[in-house]
Formats: sequence, C-alpha cells, structure tokens
Amino acid sequence: MTEDWNIEAGNDLAALRASGIVRRGNKILLDHVLDTGEYWLPGGHVKIGETTENALKREFQEELTVAISDVHLTSIIENFRHWHGYRTHVVEFIYVVEDSLDISDTPVLTADNDNVEKRWVEVSELSNLTTSPSNLTELLTDLSKNLRHFVSRDR
Repeated sequence: MTEDWNIEAGNDLAALRASGIVRRGNKILLDHVLDTGEYWLPGGHVKIGETTENALKREFQEELTVAISDVHLTSIIENFRHWHGYRTHVVEFIYVVEDSLDISDTPVLTADNDNVEKRWVEVSELSNLTTSPSNLTELLTDLSKNLRHFVSRDR
C-alpha cells in the first residue's frame, strides 16, 4: 500500500491533503469531528504518487461511497495549526465539487471513521463554528475558476 504524504519530525507534522467544497443552496457539506467539535472540508490525505484530484475522488468514494467527476481546483491553502500535540503545516488543494451527489440531508457517519459525520451546515453559521482552515468563510466567498492561495493559522 502506498504511504500518505505525511512527514513527522519530533512534534512537527507536514502533510498534503485534498478536499472538496460541495454546496447545496445555502449549505455546505462538512466533516464534523465528534470528539473535538471541529468542522473540516471533506477529503483526506494524498498518497505518494497520487494526484490531488485523484485523492479527492478516492476519499469521496471511501467516505461517502459516491463517485465524483466534475471538479475544479479553486484554492491552495497552507494551514498552520496545533493538532493532537503536533505543530502542523498542511498544504491543502481545495476543489469545487458539483453537487449532483446522493448525499443525505441528515448527518451521517463517515463510512471509514465513526468519529466523523458528514453534515450540511448553513454558510451563515460557519463563523460560529471551529473550522479548519480557520478562514473557511473567506475561502467560500469566491469559487470562480481563478486559483487562489490562502494561509491559515490557529485562532
């Protein structure tokens, strides 16, 4: 099995991640991490030798058992944060995923992780939640084809 792009050095952790923005009206699909209360964009780690787009497609298949095809890269974010005792630097490729997906409107546990549920959240509520990246609302303001770069740090 190919390893994920994760580099651990003492208390430092660097990783490469691919995630997707799925909107349905005024709502966005997020991962709700039950034990921490955090909200993340759905996706996951990229494996060595795998493109970020293919990683996103694999993660949606594994976690939601849905196939995605119509995606476009909208942002790259460098996310610096403290997480589980690590100082992390995660480079994340963020894609817009067209919502023609059969995803429940009610929260559902992720197929491969019973600590994460997929949940539709009103975009207007994002500022009240602990999100990663912390500037998720700003990231959602322009989902055009123009590629953008963001840097996010712990709140």
